[in-house]
Amino acid sequence: MDDKISIIVPMYNSELTITETLNSIFKQKSNEDFGNFEVIIIDDGSTDDSLQVAQDFQRKYTKANIVMLDGEGKGVSHARNLGLTHATGTWITFMDSDDFFGQSDFSSVLDLLNSSEFTDVNIVTYPEYYFNEYSERQFSEYGFPTNVRSMTVSRHPTTDKVRYRFTWKSPKVFPNIQGNVYSENEYYWIAQARLNVLIRNLEDNKIYFEEDLLYAEDSIFVAQYVSSGNGLGRISKGITYHYLKNKYSTVDKYSSSVTSYKMILKWADRVVEKLTVGDYVSPAGAGILLNEFGARLKMSRLFPMHLNEAEYTSWNNSMKRILRSISPEIFTTGMGANKNAGQFIINKFVEMRGDIELHPKGNSIQVIQDGEVILEDKHFEVILTGLELQDGALRVSAVMKFYFTDKYRPEVSVKIDGDKGRLIDTYVSSYSYLGQKHKLYTFYAFDTKIPLDEISSSVEFEFHMFGHTFRTNLVDVKNSRLVPLSSGNDTVHLPDGRYLRMNLNNFSFTLTKADISDYVSYQQAVAFELYGNLPIFSDLREQQNSTEEVWLYSDFVGKIDNAFFQFLNDKDKNDNIKRYYIVHDGFEDYIPGYAEFEDRLVPYGSLTHRKLFLTATYVITSFQDANEFSPYSAYQLKKASGFFNPNVVYLQHGVLHAKMARLNSREKQDFYKLIVASSKFERDYLLNEYHFDSDMVLLSGMPRFDSRLNIANYQSHDLKNRKGMKVLFAPSWRASLMLGRSTKTGWMPNEEKMIRSEIFKTLQTLVGNDNLENEFINRDIELDIKLHPIMYNVLGNKLEQNSRVKFVSGSVNLNDYDLFVTDFSSYVYDAVERHVPVAFFIPDNDEYVNGSHTYTDVNMPDGGFGPTFYSLEDFVAFIKDFSMDRSMLDSYQKVVDDFFDLDAFPMDSIYNKMMQLNVRNEIKRNAYFGSLNVESAALKLVDSYNAILDEAKKEKYLGAVEANGNVVALSKIHSHGSTQFRKALQMPIEIGEDDEFISYGLYPTPGGTPRLVTNVGFVTANKKFVRPISYQIATPLKSVRKFVKRLTRR
Repeated sequence: MDDKISIIVPMYNSELTITETLNSIFKQKSNEDFGNFEVIIIDDGSTDDSLQVAQDFQRKYTKANIVMLDGEGKGVSHARNLGLTHATGTWITFMDSDDFFGQSDFSSVLDLLNSSEFTDVNIVTYPEYYFNEYSERQFSEYGFPTNVRSMTVSRHPTTDKVRYRFTWKSPKVFPNIQGNVYSENEYYWIAQARLNVLIRNLEDNKIYFEEDLLYAEDSIFVAQYVSSGNGLGRISKGITYHYLKNKYSTVDKYSSSVTSYKMILKWADRVVEKLTVGDYVSPAGAGILLNEFGARLKMSRLFPMHLNEAEYTSWNNSMKRILRSISPEIFTTGMGANKNAGQFIINKFVEMRGDIELHPKGNSIQVIQDGEVILEDKHFEVILTGLELQDGALRVSAVMKFYFTDKYRPEVSVKIDGDKGRLIDTYVSSYSYLGQKHKLYTFYAFDTKIPLDEISSSVEFEFHMFGHTFRTNLVDVKNSRLVPLSSGNDTVHLPDGRYLRMNLNNFSFTLTKADISDYVSYQQAVAFELYGNLPIFSDLREQQNSTEEVWLYSDFVGKIDNAFFQFLNDKDKNDNIKRYYIVHDGFEDYIPGYAEFEDRLVPYGSLTHRKLFLTATYVITSFQDANEFSPYSAYQLKKASGFFNPNVVYLQHGVLHAKMARLNSREKQDFYKLIVASSKFERDYLLNEYHFDSDMVLLSGMPRFDSRLNIANYQSHDLKNRKGMKVLFAPSWRASLMLGRSTKTGWMPNEEKMIRSEIFKTLQTLVGNDNLENEFINRDIELDIKLHPIMYNVLGNKLEQNSRVKFVSGSVNLNDYDLFVTDFSSYVYDAVERHVPVAFFIPDNDEYVNGSHTYTDVNMPDGGFGPTFYSLEDFVAFIKDFSMDRSMLDSYQKVVDDFFDLDAFPMDSIYNKMMQLNVRNEIKRNAYFGSLNVESAALKLVDSYNAILDEAKKEKYLGAVEANGNVVALSKIHSHGSTQFRKALQMPIEIGEDDEFISYGLYPTPGGTPRLVTNVGFVTANKKFVRPISYQIATPLKSVRKFVKRLTRR
């Protein structure tokens, strides 16, 4: 055995990635360095040129020790085991053939490993970084990822195509200790499970990978190594692992509980088998079990909700057996700072482990299992979900986030000025989902109003369980329209001249008449200093309360919806209100007749959008997520809450049918001032399940149901006697098939995962079955498939059509169809509104109920709108039967016909309701704000934008990236062609021959001060991609020049 590092690289069909992998090993190495490592490449039956590429490296680096082995196509674990048997180094590490080393100074790493500190450990971890890789085609089609601020830009070493990478460090937490060795008994909760490790080459007691496990086999291997020595070592320099995150991998294959629930049990049983010491699994084994189970629970991927009762009971019993193999001491101690297994998750696993008893003790609850105290729950958190003044009363809304309240119902009382207190009604909170898609907990909430004239000095809330009174020990502020609690302020001046102060330590309020305005101003000053780097705070400093009234309308990226129709209805009202509609890049393609009101269109995220957003009386939107209508992130809005709160009118983009209280209840959406409902069924659900006030819900119907918009489409739907039959199948999108949010289409799809999905396989069968086509011809049936745009962008050109099954895009007239079919989409209500017969087809229902979409269940009126089918065979059989007997759905048709009771002109009803509410938007300000609002005559336009453009052309500051990675001068500068930025964009600079989507520009502010703002993105000369609106400055022109030079300096 030699003093070197053996690097084991399994390889399968990696011709496009193995070059970078091997380059990261050999980069900046001299012949003298080759003695510090060996590379063992195991080709696992590749059918592409991977082997040839690897052999080219072998021929190039003749002085290096590169070993080529044949894995015989037996899988990655077999390949790694083969590498282990051939490894001759004292230490061994692993590298996948589509990942790479960021640092690979093997000489210095060996020095660290051979130090006395690591004498007693057999495994040492090193830093791991994740990266997502995107192509220019993805950016062109879908836009940029919304959560990414900057990326590195380079040429692909094999294809020479430009690629963009976003890199971030693994979130794994390591505590600060003296030294770099974490003992297993104390730090089992680190739960090292990935192969960013160096292992000691144990010649006599080798540990191998479990070759029959298809998932998480590496975690067992690592845990065995941790248990074989004195814990886990850690080094932080000399070597880093970079792991490609957005690839289709085994993790994707087993991400759903549908595909993984058996595999997880098999894996867990193997952990118990391999790592049991005495009566219980080793601490390292317990750590990886609880880490894996916890991570899956957090992502709604643990519980197999699709199983029938008997199957689920069997699965649950297996989980109970596995959890009982973990020592009670592990549950008592907990999982430390492990982010996947917090206390609530540990408590859930304790419940799953066996029966428990609860006993109060002081300000805690003891949890007894098997006659012993396994937990002592001291967590009595209150989540403040609403604080505001309403009709002369203090309104307080909160959630009691206490564990085990599914076994007891806590009571809450309010004491005014120290009286005996009165009990407040409680209800089950939407926070019971606790971030998951399935309701796994039971938290109770309360919502109470206390007239200010009834309060002399104090308001205090108390919580009662088991006959005991408990104190809260944590208050988490989610929403506050009254006091800027999220930014550290606790006091506000009330209209009656008093000051109200909240005590977050015991959830109480005090009122005083003493003048403490200096204290309030000081708190505000501190808040603005702490959060002054957030754009919303810097904008609030500059923003004056406007005397003109503004209404702002917003839909979704790339489409028009209810907000657009309401905007058209309202924009020319003679009411002295200015109205604007938010648009996204490329709006010219989807907004008809925009030239007539182009002066009312505001680019999303622009300075104008930000100004109008802060002054708007209403923000009128069809989509509920703040990032759809707000130019500021949800985090910024929360921090500014109390200083500034938008008043949102939620029109919805469909009838509320999904059970989404976990996201859209009153507890979660403090912005809402008005919600539009289109049916009594929907209104009742908003009141009873989402807990909105009755005066907040307007039963009028959505704007797109306004008869003035649909006159041409309201012909009689009497097609029973028509020859032939037309069916429209319109399935929804699936959130699980997305990589994340994007700027152009709203979502960036995971293309490889999408073409492996059950919905894709179903569509393939529908269009590719010749027998089905012939049957449809004989029965004169036409089946049109209208995919959601997010799905159509990927699948539309990957599926053939036939004479009877075709794909349609754009708008369709539902009255042209004899039958409307969907899965779980709210599109069904458009068919119901047109009285079109309805059926449902969910080919991937198992995935759906387990959380493949943003919701797992829908609300339907009693009797439903139509039958539901889960197999393609049953669905096709139904279509054929329905073509012969159109009366099959008559029993459902009464529910369809009676569902809606709409206003003839809902847009007028919505307009009138907003006018009646008489809401005002006033930014809370005092003298402190004025002191920060510095106006300077020096901040004026002293030069022309053309001068900057000429300067940029002359000095060629921005560059493009060549194949060798060097940055060269830009050869072409010209205007971006988007009409959206025709007036505002003064200085566009473009990279490449056809890459028009990479540009940046200068937007003038109303006062004439130039601001450097990205339109879609730009690449700096240091090979950094910068996404839209990442950099903004409001300074004189010379500072803009300086900023551009700094970005592009070589």
